[in-house]
Amino acid sequence: MTRARRSRCIRVSIGIYRSGEAVWDADSVYLKRGVDGRGSASITTDTTPPALVREARWQLPAQLGRDYAKVSGDFNPIHLHALTAKAFDFPRAIAHGMWTLGRMLAALQPSKQLDTANVRGDFKSPIFLPAETTLWTAALSATGRDFEVRDLTGERHHLRGRFEWELP
Repeated sequence: MTRARRSRCIRVSIGIYRSGEAVWDADSVYLKRGVDGRGSASITTDTTPPALVREARWQLPAQLGRDYAKVSGDFNPIHLHALTAKAFDFPRAIAHGMWTLGRMLAALQPSKQLDTANVRGDFKSPIFLPAETTLWTAALSATGRDFEVRDLTGERHHLRGRFEWELP
């Protein structure tokens, strides 16, 4: 007899404040690996993907997860070492999704100060460390870009989303 796996998710809301004023609000949902997918909802994005162009190549060292943990305080074992990641069915440590999203934002940040910004990112597959990844983008307008973080070949998608902003 086969037992059905239960999905587990954790919802996290984050707020960053500067001088008592909210400058960043984020909601995250973390899913448990290995869920069989029965009864799960499917999230779809635009059916016609934009024509993306490769803009950057990043080398991610094996200690990236440990470095990010020291800054963020997130010492999740799947990001720290291959040995601790293997305990959670990952062959090696994986890059933190928030690091990947932050790295992409840093690469696409306009040189002018932003009035407001919105970012949506869909995490598609883990980045096993060490790794080389590529950033692909397409301009939506003067104040918006679609983006993807892919493997070195450009075939495996790790992160896909949209970054839009307004200038003062």
